[in-house]
Amino acid sequence: MARAVFSGSGMSCAPLRPLVAEYICFYVVVYSSTIFLNIHWFLDKTGRSGTTFQLVNGFFLIATFFGVRLMMGAKTVGVVQLFRLFYLPLAIEFFVVVAVVKSIG
Repeated sequence: MARAVFSGSGMSCAPLRPLVAEYICFYVVVYSSTIFLNIHWFLDKTGRSGTTFQLVNGFFLIATFFGVRLMMGAKTVGVVQLFRLFYLPLAIEFFVVVAVVKSIG
């Protein structure tokens, strides 16, 4: 979870403009299934496989993974939208700078 918060805040600071501020909450929510995955792995490595706690944790893991990463992720994040949001403005700025430099020199 700390990795998601740190990476999300790093994503918002990288371009020095508030392009991705609206995606930080979504980015943190996507990693909510990781908590259950870590618990499941820990129970497996400590010899508690097959316990009722691991079974209940497995149900929560499957439910959050399916609900958050597959259903919500597929609905809210589109590759074309992200391309238009991040790369298109940078590409336009790059070509404008190149055109100005070529016209001067």
